[in-house]
Amino acid sequence: RDKWLSLKSVLEKQKAVLPVSIDMDCVGVEREARLSCVQILLVRHGKITGQEYFMLEHEDAENEELLETFLRSYYAKAAFIPEKIVLPFALQGEDMKSFEAFLSQQKGSRAQFHVPQRGRERQLVLLAAENARNHLESLLLAESKKKDDVERLLQYVQKELHLPVLPRRMEAFDISNLDGTHSAGSMVVFTDAKPDNKEYR
Repeated sequence: RDKWLSLKSVLEKQKAVLPVSIDMDCVGVEREARLSCVQILLVRHGKITGQEYFMLEHEDAENEELLETFLRSYYAKAAFIPEKIVLPFALQGEDMKSFEAFLSQQKGSRAQFHVPQRGRERQLVLLAAENARNHLESLLLAESKKKDDVERLLQYVQKELHLPVLPRRMEAFDISNLDGTHSAGSMVVFTDAKPDNKEYR
């Protein structure tokens, strides 16, 4: 019992990331080419209670624009708005002030954005960014492996059917007849070994 209580005490101290009981979201962002990962560490009553990941596809958006667009979308439908939202970098001044006012009105009390330069909150933002980076790299690795598997499959089909090129697009037709008349045809399409439903006819 004593060992269990000691262990429980240590675990509780590890969960208590802040010395004060505060609700806040710590946001981390990592991007790779046209894909970004946003991670939110959920801190409730000074303890990390969970985390959420969001994958975003984008063109040439700047980090500030990307994060601002995400935050507006996320908190517009969030069930809970914390008193503090900790960000990795500052966003556009006047726009964010009006957004803060909107969130405060939705919450019924003050909600604010904060960009810490040091201390525990800064560490949490860096932790969120590190987790986002790991999640993004895992996803990209899985996609790369999947692409390699597709390439091997297409190479196998090319070899077995003696095709001059990889069969990246495959079409299959089915013709049905009713008593030798009223013919009806349909076509299914596979692109890179996956069903391409929009190309079906």
